[in-house]
Amino acid sequence: MTDPMVGKTFEFNCDGTTWGVVFENATRMRHRLGGNSPSQKAQDISSAYLATPVDEHRIFVYGLEEQQLALRYVLDFNDMTFVGHGAFDGLSSTASGEFRPS
Repeated sequence: MTDPMVGKTFEFNCDGTTWGVVFENATRMRHRLGGNSPSQKAQDISSAYLATPVDEHRIFVYGLEEQQLALRYVLDFNDMTFVGHGAFDGLSSTASGEFRPS
């Protein structure tokens, strides 16, 4: 079975913060955080990941960053929303928002 996320690029938005995610191949994804203004420098975070279908329209993504921080979220392709924990929001809270192909 092939990974349903390989080669896909998305833009995520949560509480006014936007970041990009590129699923580079079957084992690596890259987050681009920050850089929304001239005073901010963009930061790329690379991580290993596993994408598993939950049902016909939702995918669970689990990633392990090189700093050993886990990120996990569910992408719902029916309404293009997500919920989870990760590098973008801190590990102590649950984040939710919207995403779209970019």
